[in-house]
This record gives sequence, C-alpha cells and structure tokens, in this order.
Amino acid sequence: MAIVRGHISQETLTVSEAIGEDLRELLGSHRMAIASSPYCSKKPRDAKTHLAVLERGFCYNYPATKVLLRPITGRRHQLRLHCSSLGHTIVGDFTYSNRKDDQPYRMFLHAKRLVLPSRYEYLDIKTEVDPFENVDENFSWTSVERVMTEEVAMERLKKL
Repeated sequence: MAIVRGHISQETLTVSEAIGEDLRELLGSHRMAIASSPYCSKKPRDAKTHLAVLERGFCYNYPATKVLLRPITGRRHQLRLHCSSLGHTIVGDFTYSNRKDDQPYRMFLHAKRLVLPSRYEYLDIKTEVDPFENVDENFSWTSVERVMTEEVAMERLKKL
C-alpha cells in the first residue's frame, strides 16, 4: 500500500516497464531507471506491477491517492519506479522525486501482505491495520473519495 502524489484517474491499471541500473549512478548507488529512460543500462529486466486505487484525497494539503500495489515481478525499487513512471511519486520518496520530496520525514510505502513460498515453508504474512491510520500527530491524510475497499481491490488485482 502506498500514498502517491496527485490523483490517479483510473481505478485499476498495470504498469509493464522494464527496469535496469541508472547509468548516472557512478558511485555504485542503488538508483534504478525504467527502460524507456535514456539513463537506463543496456540490460533492463522485465517488470510488471498491478495497481488499484483505494481512495483519493489530500496528503499534507496536496492532492494524493492511496493505492494498493501488487508486484508481479520483483525488481529493485520496482514499486517506486513504476509509480514515478506514471507521474505519481510515492509521498516522501526523495530519490525518485528528483530530490524534491524531502517532506515528510519518511516514505509512505508499506507492505500489507507478504507471500513467500519456498520448498521448506509457505509464508503468508498479513496485517489487518491500515498503515496510514493513526501514524502520528504530524501525519496529514484526508480522504475525500473512497473508490474501493482493500478486499475488492485485492480481487480486482488478482484478475488483471
């Protein structure tokens, strides 16, 4: 789940943008780039993310959207890059907002569910709480439109 800058007009969408290392990172940083960027390495790897809009509102008095993200692949910084490629950076993402988003003090991207299958054990870890409720007295999120519940969003993302 994430809160992104701006209002996303579609209820659900899929981002299929390959991801590779950012060639501007001369000092070995971990910044990545989407394949359509002129700064992407010559060996990007396929990446796909499904997105569903939960709510539209305002975060720190700027238009924002609360979304549920389902990564189909697992590339470094995939969710951050795919949101940024849509023109909707994650609130607090200093790296992919071109160093403009330095407030608030943290990035608003949180795992609601992790499924980790392995040959030893199948892990399915969930949290029932909304990570953006009761954050602290400085957090400012105001919902003005509920688009769908998390349950409906999960079902729609599974069908994409």
